[in-house]
Amino acid sequence: MNTARRLLPAKGGLPLYAGLGALAVLGALEWPVAMGVGIGYAVLRHRGPLAPPTEKR
Repeated sequence: MNTARRLLPAKGGLPLYAGLGALAVLGALEWPVAMGVGIGYAVLRHRGPLAPPTEKR
């Protein structure tokens, strides 16, 4: 997980989403695959292991 956190964009994921979009437009990825990867990344960032640690009181 530490490697993924270092390699994937930390702020909002815009470069990742733009890259997926570009790959889909160029035909390197089919658009459903690009959407699936983008949605999966968003879920991991908000609820999964890539989510920022929550503050416990």
